[in-house]
Amino acid sequence: MGRAELPDILIISVDTMRRDAMAPYGCDLMPTASRLLEEGTAFDRCVATAPWTYPSFCSMITGLWPREHRALANYPRKGAERKLSILRADVPVLAETLSQAGYHTILSQGNTGWGGPGAGFTRGFDDVFMWSYDNRHGRLRRESKAMIDAMLHGNTWKFIHFTLWRLARNMGLGSLPVQAPMRDGRTLVNQACRMVRRAPKDKPVLCWVNFMDVHEPYAPPGRFLADAVPPGKVRPVHLMPFQYLDTGVSDEDKVYIRKRYDCCARFVDSRIRALLDRWGAMRSKRSRLTVFLSDHGEEFWDHGRNGADPTRYACGTGHGHTLFNELLRVPFVVHWPEGGVLPRRVRSVVSLIDLSPTLIDLLRLDVDVSGMSGRSQAAVATDASAPEQDDRVVFADSLYYGTERQAVLTTREKLIRCQDTGETQLFTWADDDPAERDNLADRPEYAETVRRLGKALDDWNASMEGAAEGGTLSEEDRKAMEAQLRDLGYI
Repeated sequence: MGRAELPDILIISVDTMRRDAMAPYGCDLMPTASRLLEEGTAFDRCVATAPWTYPSFCSMITGLWPREHRALANYPRKGAERKLSILRADVPVLAETLSQAGYHTILSQGNTGWGGPGAGFTRGFDDVFMWSYDNRHGRLRRESKAMIDAMLHGNTWKFIHFTLWRLARNMGLGSLPVQAPMRDGRTLVNQACRMVRRAPKDKPVLCWVNFMDVHEPYAPPGRFLADAVPPGKVRPVHLMPFQYLDTGVSDEDKVYIRKRYDCCARFVDSRIRALLDRWGAMRSKRSRLTVFLSDHGEEFWDHGRNGADPTRYACGTGHGHTLFNELLRVPFVVHWPEGGVLPRRVRSVVSLIDLSPTLIDLLRLDVDVSGMSGRSQAAVATDASAPEQDDRVVFADSLYYGTERQAVLTTREKLIRCQDTGETQLFTWADDDPAERDNLADRPEYAETVRRLGKALDDWNASMEGAAEGGTLSEEDRKAMEAQLRDLGYI
């Protein structure tokens, strides 16, 4: 495909978005995203490679499993030192590949922690908007810069709220957490549009916008909270439950927390609609290939307080700690009617690892993808007679919190195994038991299924042996990342 024929590419990712936040998978909180699903190819059984951001996103951009690209981190036990390695520098990433094919590449990034300095996700992008700390200066200058940035990128009330919150936090006073205006979906869309307008008109554009608004803190604009009535006074646990669960959470609190999350999803959808509405005026001469997806979901007590290793994380909310559907099963939609992408619902299991090879195949780029572990889904997206890959097996691992667990999935079954204890769980995860309540691992009639999937997991682990080591952060980048992760509630 010549440069003149290449479409613009718009990748819309919603960090921490549960699949059931959109129709037809759940409540119709995101009608704009649901419309993309109805008009494009939707992979109904898409699985993230990991239940948290960094390894999942790096699998998208490399086509590799986490232990291949090495973007990993883990807190194995309470009080233990975090294990951290950085995306391998020798692995090509999607933005680099598209840049070499003639694309002008743009990133508007809301995740300022794992998408931040030194992490590797920004490689290959020509223009990047992402707010980050500057740790070369003292605290006063750093906090002053945060205030100025907030004023430039947020509305007046949002700026005042953010300023007061930072001041209170720095003084050790309790206050309700807020979303930084620089990570707000309005700012991300405005900055993305600014960079798109400045892009060369004679080159196709890759624009990736990663929304952060459904991630803690659950703090959308007030007008989106009309249906969320708190049980009494709004408390920090309602906005950042992972950090404040020790203060106590009632059943009414849990309902309200999920409602706040849903309100955030509605807000993100309004920003996606604004982005799509503005796109035509900015880039009317090329078709647009749109991808919509999430890196992982979020748990709201779906598996109770003991859904993970109790020595590290047993609160039943957040992400990074289990391999159940609420964290692993994610939306993945490709929309490009001008390029022959069909309105189709694909029911065979796929993985986010398939994103890069699928885009490369759809664009018919002369790029060798034999080194990728992902599979192109271009054929099933463009050919109504193409068979689905019912024999496919995909994997997930690389937890952030607690002892390691691994999962192997077919189109119908999922086996989860704890590496330390050997504990095994088997679920018919897709249709029969999507909530994964009924563990079938000990039933005699499923013994062969456990053996077969266990062998697939063993073979996969053997193939991962000898994988190259990941990179390490400089001391300055490590401090910058930790500052951002602290703001996001990871540490």
